[in-house]
Amino acid sequence: QGAPGDLHAPRDYSDVAAEVRDFLAARLRLAESRGVPRERIALDPGIGFSKRAEQSVEALRGLGRLVELGRPIYVGISRKSFLGALTGAPPEGRLAAGLGAAVAAYALGARIFRTHDVRETVECLRAAQALLGPLPVRSPELGVGA
Repeated sequence: QGAPGDLHAPRDYSDVAAEVRDFLAARLRLAESRGVPRERIALDPGIGFSKRAEQSVEALRGLGRLVELGRPIYVGISRKSFLGALTGAPPEGRLAAGLGAAVAAYALGARIFRTHDVRETVECLRAAQALLGPLPVRSPELGVGA
């Protein structure tokens, strides 16, 4: 929400997961109406952007609502400030929390991950995949998959 210069200004949400879903559903419809092929679209709940730590957690808990929109879910959670709020760790000390959050996001439906710690995140998600089910087949359009 807001202008690019205000991306980190906290916003008030009555139900952050529902509001993110509704916003992204509208943006998905707009993109399609302007000719963007549906299969080229992934949805990002914007963890950390215009959200306080507890709102980022609620947005992540609500990933299932985004999955219902039928597009891959992208999350950027590596080293985010909400992890620091949960653990008290500085950015360089948030690897374990970020990996835990990645597994939880995977279990909730996220399939595209932005991370600072690629090797560790891939290994973590491979373990999650073995226990929870496979990641999608590699998509050259989106650059996703195992």
